[in-house]
Amino acid sequence: MKKNGHFISIGLVLIIMALSLLATGCSTAVKAKSETLVLTVDDTKVYLNEMMYHVMLAEIQGELYASVLQNGEEYWDMDDGNGATMAEVAKDMAMDNAVKYQLFYDLAMQEGYELTDEEKAICKSQAENIMLNIPSEVLQRLELSEEQLIIILNKIAIATRYYNDFVKALNVDEAAIKETIDAADYQQYDMEYVYATKEELAELEELKEEITNATDFNQLSDKTSLKIGALSFISGKDTFGEETNLEEEIVNLNPGEVSDIIETVKGYYVIKLKDNISKDSYEAAVSDAVERAQNEAFELAYEKLKKEHQITINKKIWEKVKVGENLK
Repeated sequence: MKKNGHFISIGLVLIIMALSLLATGCSTAVKAKSETLVLTVDDTKVYLNEMMYHVMLAEIQGELYASVLQNGEEYWDMDDGNGATMAEVAKDMAMDNAVKYQLFYDLAMQEGYELTDEEKAICKSQAENIMLNIPSEVLQRLELSEEQLIIILNKIAIATRYYNDFVKALNVDEAAIKETIDAADYQQYDMEYVYATKEELAELEELKEEITNATDFNQLSDKTSLKIGALSFISGKDTFGEETNLEEEIVNLNPGEVSDIIETVKGYYVIKLKDNISKDSYEAAVSDAVERAQNEAFELAYEKLKKEHQITINKKIWEKVKVGENLK
C-alpha cells in the first residue's frame, strides 16, 4: 500500500532485516488454526492463520522500531503516549489492516477486479521470499504454507489496487489546497558555510580568499580543520536561535555570493548562498496538506463504508492472541 497511514506496508527486505534482530527461544505464542474463525466481513470468513499473517507483519515492524530504540523486549510494554502499550497498538493495527484488506478485496471482486500476470508473479515471489526468510517453525506454528501466503498476498494486491482507486475517487481538490498555501511563507535558502570559533578566527581570515573562490566549500576540507557544512532553511522560522544576525546576512546575499566574515555570539562564519528560489519546502508543504486532506476524506468515507457492512470479531479467540512473541 502507499505510505498513507491506513495500511502497514513492509517490504520483504525489512522482513529480512528484522529477522536478524529477533531473539530465539521458547515461544508461548498462540498456535494458529486454519479452521479457527476470527473475523467475519459480511459473508466472508477470515481464519486465525490469515490473521496471524497481519500480526506477523505488525511484529516485524515493532522489532525494527525496537532495534532503533535499542530497548529489545521492553518495547512491547512501552506506553504509546495514549495509555496503550505498543503491543496493544500493534495488535489493533493488525486487526484494522485485516478488516480493510478484506473489505476492499470483497468490493474489488464484486466490481470484477482481476490480478494481472505480473501481479501474480510478484505475489508468488514475495511468498517464496517469506518462506526462505521466516523460520520454518514459525510458519508451521502459524499454519502459513506457501500456498496460503500466495492467497493472502493476492488478496492484498487486489485490495491495494481497489484502495488506490477508492482514494482517487474521493476527488480531493489539490489545486484548491495549493491556493491556501503561500509560497512566500516557504521561501527556502540553501547555503554552505565555514565556521570558526573565536580562537580560530585567524585561520578563517587567512583562508578567506580561497573560500570566496571555491566552487564548493567541501573542496577546502583537506586544507583546514575548520567546520564546513551546508544548510537549507525557511526564513522567519528562528533557525539560528541566538545567532540572530545570521539570517539577515544570508537573506541579503544574492545566489552565488559569498559573505564577508560574519561575527555572532558563538563565533565567525563565511557563508555562500547557493540558492533562494528552491521550491522544495513549498512543495513539501503542499504535499503534506494534500495528504492530510486525503487522510481526512478517507477516514470519513471509510467509516461510512464500514457502517454499510457487517463486521464481526470473534473476541474470545482474538483476546488470546499476544503480540511480541510470535516470531520467537
